[in-house]
Amino acid sequence: MKKQFAALILAVLPVLGFAAGGHGPQLDHVDI
Repeated sequence: MKKQFAALILAVLPVLGFAAGGHGPQLDHVDI
């Protein structure tokens, strides 16, 4: 369960980052 949740987070974070900051499809770091 934890692995699936982590995979989901990793899949969604770059999308949110791209939509919010437009830094690109890959993020080296995430500022929350």
